[in-house]
Amino acid sequence: MLVLLLTTGAGLPVIRADVLPESLLAVQLNGVDTGDMALVLRSADGRLLLGRADLERWRLGLSGTAAVWQNGQAFHRLDEMAGVTWKLDDSRQTLAIDVPAGSFGKTQLDLDGQNFVVAAPTSPGLLLNYDVSTTYGGRQRQSGALLGLGAFNQLGSGVANFLVRDGLPAGPRALRLDTGWTVDMQEKRSSIRLGDTVGGSSQWGRSVRLGGVQWASNFATQPGRATFPMFSMNGETALPSTVDLYVNGALQLSRNVPAGPFSLQQLPTVTGPGEVQLVVRDLLGREQRIVAPYYATPRLLQKGLHDFSYELGRVRQDFGLASNRYGGGALFATHRLGLSDTLTMEARGEWAGSVQAAGLGAVALWPGLGTVSAALAASRSAGDIGRSGQLIALGLERQARRFGFGVNSQFTSSAFAQAGQAAGQLPLRQSVQLYTNLALDQGSLSLAFVLQQPRDRQAVRLLSLTYGVALGWLGYLGVTLLHSGGTQGGLSASLTLTRPLDDRTTASSGTDIRQGDVQAQLQVQHSLPAGEGTGYRMAATSGASQRLSMAGSARHAAGMAGLELDMTRQSNSLRASASGGLTWIDGSVYASPRIEESFAVVEVPGQAGVGVYADNQLIARTGADGKAMLPRLRAYQRNPLQIEQGDLALDSQIESLHMEAVPAYRSGIVMRFPVHRSRTATLKVLQADGQAVPAGSMANVSGLARPFPFGAAGRLYLSDLQEFSHVTVDWSSGERKHECSFDFRLPSGADPLPDLGVHTCAVSRP
Repeated sequence: MLVLLLTTGAGLPVIRADVLPESLLAVQLNGVDTGDMALVLRSADGRLLLGRADLERWRLGLSGTAAVWQNGQAFHRLDEMAGVTWKLDDSRQTLAIDVPAGSFGKTQLDLDGQNFVVAAPTSPGLLLNYDVSTTYGGRQRQSGALLGLGAFNQLGSGVANFLVRDGLPAGPRALRLDTGWTVDMQEKRSSIRLGDTVGGSSQWGRSVRLGGVQWASNFATQPGRATFPMFSMNGETALPSTVDLYVNGALQLSRNVPAGPFSLQQLPTVTGPGEVQLVVRDLLGREQRIVAPYYATPRLLQKGLHDFSYELGRVRQDFGLASNRYGGGALFATHRLGLSDTLTMEARGEWAGSVQAAGLGAVALWPGLGTVSAALAASRSAGDIGRSGQLIALGLERQARRFGFGVNSQFTSSAFAQAGQAAGQLPLRQSVQLYTNLALDQGSLSLAFVLQQPRDRQAVRLLSLTYGVALGWLGYLGVTLLHSGGTQGGLSASLTLTRPLDDRTTASSGTDIRQGDVQAQLQVQHSLPAGEGTGYRMAATSGASQRLSMAGSARHAAGMAGLELDMTRQSNSLRASASGGLTWIDGSVYASPRIEESFAVVEVPGQAGVGVYADNQLIARTGADGKAMLPRLRAYQRNPLQIEQGDLALDSQIESLHMEAVPAYRSGIVMRFPVHRSRTATLKVLQADGQAVPAGSMANVSGLARPFPFGAAGRLYLSDLQEFSHVTVDWSSGERKHECSFDFRLPSGADPLPDLGVHTCAVSRP
């Protein structure tokens, strides 16, 4: 046999040989029939070769094996594959191959995924949110309104908020709160904000309100993707198997994996410590278990993930007191980076006129304990003599189901200054927050301690102890003890028992003891439903501050209204309020509750009174125009919508009762359900002389391609009609052709087959 050896660019031999004998064999892998018939070559020395396409389909690794070409196809020798053994049964024409699990190609399942739900195109529109109230107390009246003007389109969304107050000593007063335009870049998980905005923060840096421009991460544009490190597990199986994943004993998912190594990435875990268990069952029923502990925390970023916020503008001053008061120019930069799944670093710089500050921080995972954090910052403030200050922050945190704790502390020098600090204000000498919580067999216990030590006044110390326990049918009991230090400090205690009466109604009673004063409270509350409906609240307080209050509220498709009566020994007051929104979109104006996030306009063409469901809850019904406003949808997420089939007309043609709305933030989309009415009708048509149109004549309806034949006595059946139709009729008598026409309008109502009576067909051509 003549053999020619060539070499590929990778240095592996490519063998060209004369024709080898061929066999068509059934193949088994690790004792399981593949269902394939494979072409097998046999060399003179008894070695077997299989086609590359078959080997790749079975996911067998070919690295380091030589290719033998025959009839334009590549074949590889089985004995060159590491760990692979085979047995040939000529009598049964089968080839049994045994392959180690590690020789298969690796299967990787990313359970978090890199894909996200792309928001639907935004329909341009305008909105007005309002929240108005009037309070009458004694001989005084105070009124106020919070107004929000908004606009949205494909370029983003903007809002301008205003506060209007009346009844103040200085008379009516209007204030501008904030004005800005936001452009979300969903693919990059970031946003650009123009106008008034709130800057980013760090372990030591404060959020500062300013007017200017901000470019920042916005993970809310892809809410389905986790930002903190998630757990991964690896395994391998020699046969196709089912993998069940348990997190803290609860089944989270089940997946089928082919034979070979597999890797499950970004496992769905809960924060804090826990245990992941992987149960692998192959086709033969054999089972293996893989168990591993984990610790997850949102304080860490995934490796390589950036979280940033950059702001340039002028610091906003006296927000809520002045409309357009801004300080000097400012520049802020905050950046966090996941260096690894156990270490996240951050850096922040501030420049705000006479104050400059910069610092570094880190959060690290301490195996078996939790997360530790540290930050160092330095500042320089201008003056007659430049002053330099320092800050150090340390923290430790552990979250667990049974026991958790945390401590955060911060220390500064007297000269430390940072943006957002009032003029002349000295920094706290130190601040410490400590907490711990413990899940008991009966209830839960938590302890918290706060220390704030200013440089120019007495330190503040707060110590609180809280215990809560479920008491079966009696409800839930909560006990709180609070001790505050200082000359005005003391010990206070509260005890509250809450019992649900039904799905929306709860009753609670409690007692407060504070500085020798004992107060008792009793309250019954009936919450508003998800859609339209009413709610109420009644509360009474005894003791030194006796009070009786009653409130009622109602939610309607057009907004909310409330009325509250408050009575004390000193005075009585009555407060009336209303809130809602007006939205212009798709050429129409809609009234609704306040638009806080995102919304959709649902249209069921031509059908009124159709129930519309969001997340399986009835939210609205279509109006006379067949449209309904859904004001409370989640931005950048799938919002499942459904219409009630029983509310549709009997002659409706339905393509789907379900749709998914994915709106952008504080924007609206229009969703048209693929439902249309196939309107039908019967009528009788007479000629101008009073005789019936002959049977077999044809009627052509405007807008419809197919003609409709006449029956006996001028009877005509029509379908797929619009509200208004023009009909042309033609027929022949001998060699003479006749043509006439008439118009009609369908009656309103739900009758699927109305009788339109008698119509006269006017002659249009003799």
